[in-house]
Amino acid sequence: MKGRRHPLVLVHRLLHPLAFAAFALFSFTIESSLGEIKIGAMTCLTGALSTFGVSSVQGAKLAVEEINAAGGTIGQPIQLIVEDNGSKAGETATITRKLISQDKVVAILGDLTSSATMEGAPLAQAAKVPLLTPSATNIAITKIGNYIFRSCFIDPFTGKIMAKFALNRLKAKQAIVMTDVKQDYSVGLTDAIRQYFSENGAGTLQSFSYSSGDTNFRTQLTGVRMANPDVVFLPGYYTEAALILRQARQLGITCPFVGGEGWDSPALVEVAGKAAEGNYYTDHFSAADPEPRVQRLCKPIAQNTVPCRTLWPLSGTMERVCLLWRWSGRAQRKRLTSGMPWLQPVISKE
Repeated sequence: MKGRRHPLVLVHRLLHPLAFAAFALFSFTIESSLGEIKIGAMTCLTGALSTFGVSSVQGAKLAVEEINAAGGTIGQPIQLIVEDNGSKAGETATITRKLISQDKVVAILGDLTSSATMEGAPLAQAAKVPLLTPSATNIAITKIGNYIFRSCFIDPFTGKIMAKFALNRLKAKQAIVMTDVKQDYSVGLTDAIRQYFSENGAGTLQSFSYSSGDTNFRTQLTGVRMANPDVVFLPGYYTEAALILRQARQLGITCPFVGGEGWDSPALVEVAGKAAEGNYYTDHFSAADPEPRVQRLCKPIAQNTVPCRTLWPLSGTMERVCLLWRWSGRAQRKRLTSGMPWLQPVISKE
């Protein structure tokens, strides 16, 4: 972070022109007898990953307020039904069943993490309810079916960027990878990092594993210190990453750590303190990006006192909610899902 309060964001350009897609989808006529459009949002409002969930729901609610204030979508107001998975394994599947069978939602936003999304996606696919995750990057997710979408990068791309940065900018030749074996996100990134690193003349000295919820990493970090790598890849979530960074510096490890968007939380700096300095992470988004689309999306969020420092408030932007609804008309579902190639710049099916 080199004297800055927040880590350096390596990938910062918002690459998905959602506004253009929203306008394009207005051309479709969608018939509905519903008096209110119900869209589900499942996320982690409590538990270990709550900073992700709270800010993403703030963004989604702001989007719904703006849509409804402008007359709704196709003349109908949107009702956002928010459910909390508590950052617990198994809860997203239960929530997905409720949203589909009890609430009768026409589309679902979420989940945020890869492991949680893979719990709910098969259920949404079976019910033919479109599901869009704003941030689940594991490559297997959209292979579940043609009703499952994402609007973010995938692990092979993010892993390549992390490894390329370490090679080109940090001049690293020997690396260690620390993997959260309970998170599909971390496992997927680890595979991508190893592959790119080894294919480009470098190598991984050793790999160390840990599990979500762990708090003591001194055994793994002692091994890191003995190996003396040029860089440590840490593709995990901020909850564990902050503790690892702090304990690494306490043990005298001075090499940089490189993570992914799972680090993207103010809590990482709050917990790690000065130990966060000199480390890096990739991300889907940077509020400092001068790209007009980014600033246009950030402006209403900032005006409503929702911080636009990270990716998560934008996970429920107006365009994304509109996009989901326009997929949901029964008469148009088959047409839209079979005609997705023209939407590839917007929604990744990889």
